[in-house]
Amino acid sequence: MSKRAGLLAVVLGGFLLVVACSSAETQPKAVAPSASEATTPQPAKADATDPSSLSSVEEPATSPYVFDCVKKAAVLRPSELLVACGDGGVDARTISWQTWNPDTATASATIYANDCDPTCAAGAVHDFPAELTLGEPHDIGGTVYYSRLTVRYLGASPSGQPTENWPLGP
Repeated sequence: MSKRAGLLAVVLGGFLLVVACSSAETQPKAVAPSASEATTPQPAKADATDPSSLSSVEEPATSPYVFDCVKKAAVLRPSELLVACGDGGVDARTISWQTWNPDTATASATIYANDCDPTCAAGAVHDFPAELTLGEPHDIGGTVYYSRLTVRYLGASPSGQPTENWPLGP
């Protein structure tokens, strides 16, 4: 065997050994979803370590989704929801869903709102207990989304109004 062929055999053998050993220790790479999987939203999975993600509310197979503008995904029964997607100044947290059906979904939550005083960058965030109602489901590209969020405050509110309506959707 020539010197060059021997060197090539050593290099290839070493490469194969490195590849074989390292592939057993690495995580598998994610595979891109097929076209049908990419357009079909999957419900957010409950995390057994996070009690706020667990719920006894059952949704039928045709339940509308709500669009999560942070995740840019369709979700069912989120525990948090950014309401003011444009500036991030209003969000709902500690959401506890009582109902989730084809027409409406209802929950209790705490609304956190930036008062933007003197500016939004320097404003303070205040919390307000509230009841949420999702409604007006619409089919968008084969997926049904709730398109309206109604917030009914259980006391003071950021706007001074007892009820606010927010558009939702992708």
